[in-house]
Amino acid sequence: LSIPAFFCALNGATAKAMAHVFPAHDVRDWNTVTCSHFLPRRDLYWGYPALRKVMGDPKVDLQLRALGSRVHVFGHSHLDVDSEVDGVRYVQHALGNNRTPQLAYRPKAVWGATRE
Repeated sequence: LSIPAFFCALNGATAKAMAHVFPAHDVRDWNTVTCSHFLPRRDLYWGYPALRKVMGDPKVDLQLRALGSRVHVFGHSHLDVDSEVDGVRYVQHALGNNRTPQLAYRPKAVWGATRE
């Protein structure tokens, strides 16, 4: 079992539990923000080309869309991303990597604010 598959399985269990807690609600009516460590889509990765094949897991994207996510916050690639694809805003506010010092980033609003 791969690491992304393991976490997708955990997400699936949580999503099923949520469906039992809120069975009558249409997720499209919710203001849902989801998060993951892994990139949910390969097209969000713009870094080193050799890593593209291991960046992004489409199963994560399917899960967040099934939950009706409007904003998805993710990490892993150490690259800033603020992009909207088919009604979902994807945000990564990277704090640096092992080659760059931790920069003095300010917090980033992901809901109810204009993009900077």
